[in-house]
Amino acid sequence: MKRKNLLKITLIISIVSLIIVIFLSSFAQLAFNKEYYLSLQRKHGVYETLGENQTVNMTENVVGFLQGKNDLAYFSDDEKSHMQDVKGVFNNLFGIFYPSLFIFIVCFVMIIYLDKKDALHSISEVFVYAGGISILILIIFFLLSINFSDLFMNFHKVFFPQGNYLFPRDSLLLKLFPEGFFKDFAIRIFVYSAIKAGILLAIGLSPPSGLAKHKARAD
Repeated sequence: MKRKNLLKITLIISIVSLIIVIFLSSFAQLAFNKEYYLSLQRKHGVYETLGENQTVNMTENVVGFLQGKNDLAYFSDDEKSHMQDVKGVFNNLFGIFYPSLFIFIVCFVMIIYLDKKDALHSISEVFVYAGGISILILIIFFLLSINFSDLFMNFHKVFFPQGNYLFPRDSLLLKLFPEGFFKDFAIRIFVYSAIKAGILLAIGLSPPSGLAKHKARAD
């Protein structure tokens, strides 16, 4: 394979892997953050419903379960079954995140090796495309999330097709994690991802190494 073609393929893989890293790193920052969970539960009245000590104990149990440190307590069999599926989704997302991060690092090194004369421009291209595409994806999700309840339900239909995510309103799992919890969780991931995408886009476009300088030279 010619060096130029190999560089193009490496750039494409770099962009895709970096987009994945942008979103999943934002998820990873929050996935096991017990203090953030508790702050949202406090905000949405879970402390008043279940009591502070009970909320803290159950949240610690859930986070430990998702990390593979302990079994679930407190919940019904149906709730435990759903949480087992949630844990599987978490494991799958981390199973995508870490390989994507590794692939991006490898591609980053390959770009420097394959494009010694203009590596900074090639890296800037990766940052611009990854940042720009990520922002476009975020805009699409923002428009879809105007009706968060529908988006949340469709999310469950995609990731939990077995349908074990429907519980009565008085279920312990829904009391511990009300819909508002997930809305704020999603907003935080959105904000983190937008910041990372914006930074990459700014770096890619900024002189002296960015596309702005390269275009100026071309003119």
